[in-house]
Amino acid sequence: MPIVEIKVVKGRDRALLGQCAKAVAATIAEELSAPLETVRVQVVEVEPDLWAVGDRLKSE
Repeated sequence: MPIVEIKVVKGRDRALLGQCAKAVAATIAEELSAPLETVRVQVVEVEPDLWAVGDRLKSE
């Protein structure tokens, strides 16, 4: 059972996140020859003030 976790900064359109999750699931199923119903995709939204790139928070 393939499991994929996608982490993004909170604030993106939820419909787009859902489309992304579906596309990732389909790609994983195809590339790994796994039944689509066994693929798990989880999108985790992180608050911008809890995500840093180097020494800068995404909220800055």
